[in-house]
Formats: sequence, structure tokens, C-alpha cells
Amino acid sequence: MLRIILLFAAAVVAASPAQAEIKTPRAISDGMVLQREKPVKIWGWSEPNAEVEVRFGGKIKRSRADGSGAWNVIFEPMEASGTPREMEFFENGRLSKKISDILVGEVWVLGGQSNMSWPLLPTEGGEAAAARADYPSVRCFRQGRQFLPDVYLDKKFGMFEKSSLCSLALSRTPQKDSPEGSSWEKASPESVPLWSAIGFYFAERLAADLKVPVGLLFTSLGGSPMIAWMPESAAAGNPYLKKRAESFSKAMKEWDSGGYEMAAKKHLKKISDRKEAIAKAKLAGKKIRQEAYRYYLPPSKDSPYAHSSTPFYNFNAKVAPLSGYAVRGILWYQGESDANGPAAENFEGQLETLIAAWRKCFGDSSLPFIQAQLSSYGRGKNWPRVRDAQLGVSQRKQNVYTVCTIDVGDKNDVHPRNKSAVAERMEKIALSEVYGDASVYPFSPVFKCAKLSGGRAEVVLETFGRKVEMSGNAGGFEILSGEKWTPAKAVLEGSTIVFESDGGRVIDGVRYLWSAFPQNDACIRNIDGLPLFPFSFIREK
Repeated sequence: MLRIILLFAAAVVAASPAQAEIKTPRAISDGMVLQREKPVKIWGWSEPNAEVEVRFGGKIKRSRADGSGAWNVIFEPMEASGTPREMEFFENGRLSKKISDILVGEVWVLGGQSNMSWPLLPTEGGEAAAARADYPSVRCFRQGRQFLPDVYLDKKFGMFEKSSLCSLALSRTPQKDSPEGSSWEKASPESVPLWSAIGFYFAERLAADLKVPVGLLFTSLGGSPMIAWMPESAAAGNPYLKKRAESFSKAMKEWDSGGYEMAAKKHLKKISDRKEAIAKAKLAGKKIRQEAYRYYLPPSKDSPYAHSSTPFYNFNAKVAPLSGYAVRGILWYQGESDANGPAAENFEGQLETLIAAWRKCFGDSSLPFIQAQLSSYGRGKNWPRVRDAQLGVSQRKQNVYTVCTIDVGDKNDVHPRNKSAVAERMEKIALSEVYGDASVYPFSPVFKCAKLSGGRAEVVLETFGRKVEMSGNAGGFEILSGEKWTPAKAVLEGSTIVFESDGGRVIDGVRYLWSAFPQNDACIRNIDGLPLFPFSFIREK
């Protein structure tokens, strides 16, 4: 009789529907780094209305899922820990999921375009950096993988995977989870060659200085303007962004009404013709012209624009899923794609809108935002204006900082290879202004005020208590006289730059390093080696 009862019970259990495993977003997974000393939100999905219990570090947090199965819990601030630990999830009293190898330390978000995406290996010192990268407590959450044609890969770095530096995923609506393939990676010689160089160098130094684990959340994409990295709702408060949103909405209606199908057919024919041309060229022994990887990308059903320049959809796909993840701050390297036309004219408003949107996303209205000023570049016609806009936002907004990189650059390449210098300056800002290390002096000297009198001008610098020096090629100085800018000589007296015109011409304005590629004229630095920010001052009429 007992045997019959047991068999019946087993049959009932077998016939019952299996309880679904609790799900968490891909950022909350094996190998993750949690932010120390801040409330930590853990969230996910279960059966509707289920009782959910999360255990970590000796603490237990409970929640009831809503009707759709969504739930979240908040852990009180934790101390840093480099000891890998597990997180357990219980659903209605039953163990449903485990996440392992979790550390607690400092978490920073990496945002921007190609100079933030630029990988570690093809940088100055990149091979040596990759070789030493045995840092199991330094980790990066890389979002997605997008496989591209071989032509995308630089033959010089053939060891690279057949993968882009970041997912090209787009989404019309804010997503709850990162693109498929997203995962946490430990810093190792095998993993870091494709990491963001800025991110790696920053994390390497920060982990060494603070002696805590460091996690990076990677979100950037080459060629992307700011509008690609903000929610559509943020554009409503900015006339320029609102106009761009309306234009995009109109283009989407046409795209959804047959535009995509037409573009897809055209692309297929282009690729077919390309293959035929390559085959003929090979038979004739002729050289085959290489095409950029974007040439091979098929049109996206989600947008008539290029992946990188599509408004809002990159935010939806790669930033929105991280909403609520506790972080210490944001590192931002961008501006190249907003340095022309109306975008440049409205640069400051865009940047302020983006900063506010990201702070809202990560739940901290004063979240530190450290950006790299545009570096020297020979074809950056409007870059002096954009550099000034970047600096201006940081001077007006709380906890926004700009790193001067005018002495870093490449005349013919928008991607300077000296990424370690930029990351080092960002890390010094973080040490001083975020972590309160008074022994670090992170600020470049900057224009403070000017006095113009006839043929003489005196520019007083804000040096933040550090001595400034002039050395090397003492160039880059100009004066405005009679509505014309001309090169000028200047001397440094203490913390004051003195300009004098030839022949006593009246000086109406002064400027320094106000060109696309003034790298070789950067002659004023403080004793910490940090260059003076470019400046331009014109007398009010």
C-alpha cells in the first residue's frame, strides 16, 4: 500500500508544471562587481506574485513579485571585498538560481564613441599592457557580440576575434536586459585586447591605488552622436533635440511603410555585385579595393539611419538595461560626431541633457561625470569651439569634470594612440574629487580672467595652487587686432601670460591653442605635467 502511495505522489510531482527559474538581467550574473558603500539594487523576474528571497554576504532580502513577475530588493551599503562569493535566489521558498564569483568594489560606466571603444592592443604600450593583465579583480561587462566581415579587421592585429568592439543592437523601446551575448569578463591577457583602452588603463590604476576590485560597464559605440545615447523623453526639453526627434519620427514612418524592404533589396544587389566584381578582379589578377565594414552591414529593420547615428535606440538597447545598477561614476569620451553644423552650435545643451538623463538612469542626480576633451586632430575644423563647450559645461555643472588632452593627438587620425595618458588624467580626477585623496593634484591650469590695455594683454591663470611653467616651442599664442587674428609672442610671469602686440597695435582679444591640431605648440604646463586648457577671450564692445 505504501509503495502505491509513493508511486502516486511521484506521478503527481512529475505531472506538475516545472517551476521556472528566476531570471536576472545579464549584468547581474557570474563574475559581476557590485558597488561598495552605496545601496545595491538587485532585480529580476519570477512567477507572477511569487515570494522572492535573495541571499548575499550574510544578508537576506525579500520581495513579492508583481503581476508580471518583476521584483527587486535593495541591499544596504557593503564594504569592498575581493573574496568571490555567491548570491542565492529563492522563489516561494525553493532555491531557484545561484550567481557565483561576485566581488564588491568600484563600478564605473564607459560611454561615448570610438575613442572610448578603441581597443587596448593597438595603443601605445598596448601589447605590454595586455601581457601584464592578470587582474582577476578587474572586470568588464561587455555588451553583446556582433560578427562582421573579415574586412572589418585590421590585418596588423589579426589575433582579434571576428567581432565588433561593441554590440550593434538597436531597440525602439527601452529594454530590460542587455543584448544577447553580454557577460562579465576578468582582465587577462586573453580578454583585454578588445577591451576599451581607456577603461582598462583607468581600472588598472584605480584598482592599484584603492586596492579594491573594479568593474566597468561598457556601453560605447564608434561614430555615435549624443542623441543616440539618451532616451527620447529627454529630447522634449531641448528645442534642438526635439526637432531632431521629430525628423527621425518622420523618417521612421517612411521606413515602416516600405522603405526598409526597398533598402534591403538594394543592399542585397550591392553585395551580389560586389562579389561578382571581386571574382572578376581575381581572375584578371587585379588589386581589389577594400571597403569599410559599414559597407557590408545590411540595413536594420529598426532604423533608416546607421546603427551609430540612430537617435535614442542605442540608449534603449545598451544603457536602459543597466538602469538602477549601482555605480560610482561615468567616464565619457565623445564629441567628434557632434562637432559640425547645428550639432556643434547646440553642443552644450545636448551634453547637459545627456548628463541629466544618465544620472536619472543610474539613480543619482549628482553622479560624477568625467569626460575627455577632444584631442588634437588635423581635420577638426570646429573642435576648438567644441572643446570650449565641453569645458564650459564642467565649469557650470556640479560633479562634471573635463580632462585636458590637447597635448595628445594624431594629425591624420581621429583616434590618438596614447590612451594611457587620457585614462591616467581621468583616474586622477576620480582619486581627488570622487575619493577625496588630497595628495593628488588632478587639474590642468585654466583661463581665469584677462586685462587688455592698448598693445598689452595680461591673462591670469587659475593654477589650483600648482606652479606653471613654459617650455618647448613657445607657440600657439594669437592676438586679435582690427578684426584679424595673428600669431603673437607671449611670456609667462608667474601665473600670468603677458601678450604684447607689434608696433603698439590695440589688442581686442587673445587666444591660445585655438586650432584643430595645436599639439606641438602646447608649451604651458603645471609641475604635474598637465597642459593648460586652450582658451579664447575677446573684449566686449
